[in-house]
Amino acid sequence: MNKIKIIRKYLAAYNTFNIENMLVNLSDDVIFINISDSEKNTESAGKDEFKDLAIEGAKFFTNRQQKIDDWQEDDDKVLCHIAFKATLTDEACKQLNTEQNMRLKGTSEFHFDNGKISKIIDRS
Repeated sequence: MNKIKIIRKYLAAYNTFNIENMLVNLSDDVIFINISDSEKNTESAGKDEFKDLAIEGAKFFTNRQQKIDDWQEDDDKVLCHIAFKATLTDEACKQLNTEQNMRLKGTSEFHFDNGKISKIIDRS
């Protein structure tokens, strides 16, 4: 399966809060890094840590969508330009001191090893 198809399956699972299907496309030793405003604010190593992070992160949203606007593909990675929109839960709005509707533009860098996503770096 080509890399973009794998990424689209991963994002479809993300958008529908289907964490088990997100994990199918990841290597066992997957690394996840989230960078916001040039600061690393989240990191996980391994599928179990990723799953825990995904479960906790899902609690912040009533709905969410990542959409690929464009991408550049290299041998072992794909850089996707992402449009993200979401509705935060009331509790998340209070905790983050922000509005309920969120829209961001950013990039997600997907690295691959043996046909699985081995590293994800989200930047916004």
